[in-house]
Amino acid sequence: MNKLFLTLVISLMSLLSIAQSNDLTKEIEGKIEFAKERFDKEIKNPELNQKAETWYLYAYVYKEIAKSEVFAKLDATPEEKSVKAIEKCKSLDIKQVYYSEIISLMLELGPIIYNKAIKNYNLAVNNNNNTEQYAVATYYFELFYRVIDVLGKDDKRFIDQFIEYNGINPKKTYLFAGFAEDQIGKFNQAHKFYNKVIDLQASNEHEKINSFSLIYYYEAELLIREENNEQAELVLDKALEVWPNNKEIVVLSINFYKNHNKEDKLADVMKTAVKNNPENITLLYTLARNYNNISKGYIKNGYISTAQQYQEEAISTYKKAIELGTENKRMEFGLNYNLGIIFFNKAAQMYKSQTGGVAEYQNILKQALPYLEKAHELDKTNANVIKMLKKIYQTLEMNDKYNAIQVE
Repeated sequence: MNKLFLTLVISLMSLLSIAQSNDLTKEIEGKIEFAKERFDKEIKNPELNQKAETWYLYAYVYKEIAKSEVFAKLDATPEEKSVKAIEKCKSLDIKQVYYSEIISLMLELGPIIYNKAIKNYNLAVNNNNNTEQYAVATYYFELFYRVIDVLGKDDKRFIDQFIEYNGINPKKTYLFAGFAEDQIGKFNQAHKFYNKVIDLQASNEHEKINSFSLIYYYEAELLIREENNEQAELVLDKALEVWPNNKEIVVLSINFYKNHNKEDKLADVMKTAVKNNPENITLLYTLARNYNNISKGYIKNGYISTAQQYQEEAISTYKKAIELGTENKRMEFGLNYNLGIIFFNKAAQMYKSQTGGVAEYQNILKQALPYLEKAHELDKTNANVIKMLKKIYQTLEMNDKYNAIQVE
């Protein structure tokens, strides 16, 4: 329905403009070189360069050069000259005498410019992110959006339909344009294009349908490079809400939250990552350590109950990782050492504060024992492990083990 309507609109507009355009352009057809020379002079003529017709015909000539390989040698930037001329024509055409001609020309010129933008973008990607070709691509992307802007607010709805009709995805174009701008160091332009699509205030469902995880990733990554951490965090938070299982978003978020001590958020994103990769020991190890760090932070601030909850999460996660097993001896040592020390420190704190009875204190040390013994088995030289084992053996009156470790 929409495409049929659009086709009819374009056809009717073309019919309306043919009678006028034929008279205007009949002297130009087949004489592009002559016409170029003529209108290059006319736009410098003080009398003629104040007429909308002069600028329309100048734009028409350069549009013809832009679309023809035969005439390509006549000018290096015909698309830009055509767009500038249309801008000038429109500013002079107060009564909109050339409105339909402007529309028709833009409809023809827009796809020419867009195709050159995409062509150079793909060449840049395929040539190891060639910055020179990205620069050419950005030139055409920016020019393409000038084609859209030149028609004004009232006409953009029509142009958006035209873009869709021609199979152009405007939002993906913003993604490509933003990335290309980023690659050549034009960061403000990159942000401008990315944020044409990103809407932090929109619902998650809206963004899932109308946006792309990749554009959020690129925007967040650029903000991190610029050390705009507050805005980067907002973008990452929204991206995780919309695409919680996207690997690239998850990895970028983990690194960001870790580097900026956002431990609660790190725990949340790690938990999601582990849920999707339940047998990934590296993720479990990182999550367990993070839970323990959060627990320490809450203890420091006096939130004992919350600290205990995170400590239990740490213990549970360490146990899960140990049960899965790993051939990485260094990681195996870390898992057992860290879990053992959680129990040991818990017992030491109980002893220091004189809370709980002797039996409870000894029971916690017994829980630490197998993990510290495993850590000692993996690394006989670790002084901290030896020291803790001595204390446990002594407290639990495990004299044979105490004597054995003494002579090691």
